[in-house]
Amino acid sequence: MRPEIEASWEKLLNPDSLKQQLLAGGIYLAAYEMFKRSLVRRPRDFFWSGLANGKDVVDPKYQIEVVSLDKKHIYHASALWWERQGVLTADDVLLTETIREHRDEIAHDIPRFLGTADGVIRLDLLSGILATLSKIDKWWIQQVEIPANPDFDGITEEELDGAASLSMVFLSIMIPIASGDDSGLREIYRLWKERKTANGQRTS
Repeated sequence: MRPEIEASWEKLLNPDSLKQQLLAGGIYLAAYEMFKRSLVRRPRDFFWSGLANGKDVVDPKYQIEVVSLDKKHIYHASALWWERQGVLTADDVLLTETIREHRDEIAHDIPRFLGTADGVIRLDLLSGILATLSKIDKWWIQQVEIPANPDFDGITEEELDGAASLSMVFLSIMIPIASGDDSGLREIYRLWKERKTANGQRTS
C-alpha cells in the first residue's frame, strides 16, 4: 500500500483524528460565517437609513461607494470598501479571498478533508479570520456604535481600545479548540460554575 493511501486510511479510521477533523471543519465554517457577516453586513448597515413600509431603506450611496467596487461579488466589494476606510490593508483584502476560497473547499468537498492525507484544514486562516474581523469590529465599535450611544459618554481611551465584539470573544474561544486545545474553554466553564455556586444556583 502506498504511503499516502495508508496515511489517508489512518486519518479516516482513527476516531480521534476523524472527530478532530470534523470539529476543525465545523469551527472554520462557523468562523467564516461570523467573519462574512461583519465584512459584508456592516458596510450596508453604515448606509442604512431606516424603515419604510416594514422594509430596510439603504442610502443610494451604498451602491456607489460599496457595490460598484465589484458588482459581481459583494464579498470582495465590501473588503475593498474597508480598505478605502483605512481599516484593512491590501494584504488583508487578499487574505479575505484566501479565507473564502478555503471555506468553499471545505464546504464543497468535506470528504477530502476527513479522509485523505492531502486534505488539510488550514488552522492558520482561523487566526487570520480573527485578526481581520477584529480590525473591522473594533473600528465599528469605536467609530459607529460608541459615538451614537450617549451611554458611552466619558469612556476612557483605555476602555475604547479594549472594546471587543461578541464575535471577537466567541472566536477567541473557538479557535484554540480547532487545534485540540479546549483548556481555555474549560477554565471559563469552571469559573462560570463557581460563580453560579456562589450565587446559590445549582449547576449540572
